[in-house]
Amino acid sequence: MKSLTLRQYMALILLMSFSMVSMLFITPALGDFASLLQLTSTQSAELLSFFLLGYALGQLPYGILADRLGRLTTLKYAMLFSLAGSVMAIIATVTRSHELLNLARFIIGFGGAGGSVIVATLINESFEEQQARRILGTVYFTFAFLPCISIFLGGLLGKLVGPAGLLIASGLYNLALLPLIKRLPSPRQQDSACLSMLRLLRNYRHNLGNASYLLCTLTFVCTVCIYCIFTSLAPLVIIEPFSLTQLHFSILMLLITSGVAAGCFVSNHLTRRAATATRLTYGGLSMLVGGCLMLVLCYWLKASHLLLWFSIAGFILFMGHGLVSTNSSVLGIKATPFKASGVSIMYFLSFSLSSLLSQQTSVLLAHSNARVFGEVLLCLAVLATLLFALAHRKIKKLQPAPQISG
Repeated sequence: MKSLTLRQYMALILLMSFSMVSMLFITPALGDFASLLQLTSTQSAELLSFFLLGYALGQLPYGILADRLGRLTTLKYAMLFSLAGSVMAIIATVTRSHELLNLARFIIGFGGAGGSVIVATLINESFEEQQARRILGTVYFTFAFLPCISIFLGGLLGKLVGPAGLLIASGLYNLALLPLIKRLPSPRQQDSACLSMLRLLRNYRHNLGNASYLLCTLTFVCTVCIYCIFTSLAPLVIIEPFSLTQLHFSILMLLITSGVAAGCFVSNHLTRRAATATRLTYGGLSMLVGGCLMLVLCYWLKASHLLLWFSIAGFILFMGHGLVSTNSSVLGIKATPFKASGVSIMYFLSFSLSSLLSQQTSVLLAHSNARVFGEVLLCLAVLATLLFALAHRKIKKLQPAPQISG
């Protein structure tokens, strides 16, 4: 396949970003959920942690199902499963059941995982490395705005319709995306040999034994952890010290997370002008600078005049995320001939660790102060940079990887 229509681009963007939009849409209203269900701040953060857990666990089966049932059929079932979770979440909010709401968020995340797995697989199967990187960079750049906008709209609508109204709006968005599945690029036909469980296990074992793939995957994991921890715990760290309203917090997060779009734009712009190692170096330095600034600012978070600097630090950190995640994910997936299982493992590790770290960090925040938030982000930025240093020697070996046929 040589090109994509505008409608196909939009379908790829909306379906791939669905999970992040669903997760972050209720972020500004976590305080309202806590008041409605009589939850502590840690318990309200579980609404995001359970979503991430479901999203992480959903990565592994979708790679298998995509090979068995076909890409688009699997994606349709995943979106329907997520829609069922949205209905359950509305019922849980009306009945004020915290446990049922956590289960519903888990189901929504599990279903939403299908979008990211299938879309990433389709792009990497259909195009050569350079073209896939440009398309994925464009998709990342565009859909990076959607989670930002979802936070803004969540804060705006939260005041108007309340927690239950937000969940209804999220379910309607899920329903509206179902017809877009037909607009996706036509994938290759499923291989009947994929029905063999032994072959599936061999694919996973091959990917886990591929050093180039693992290095790029672990780098990607660190960037995703930074994004998820920041977006899920920022309400607990920012709103009270700066006395922000939901709307003001939404605007602030819109500015900060737009750094992802900036990073994807820079990565896309440098695809033909700079080597992969150069792009990853820029991204690593950006994350380090943003992480260091974030840690320093967390020591004096109660000073209201530091809000601008906090925004700048977050923007720089997220710009590094956009640079590194785009390139490391494409390189990792192109380094393996088993792309569906490769995407599944990459996303499973990313969001399972994100869920675990978000939960543990929220517990530490409840018994400590905002410094923990900055320390975790900086440690992840340092780890991502170290992993890039280890992967640097592999970059030249990774470049020929697209010659491997899927």
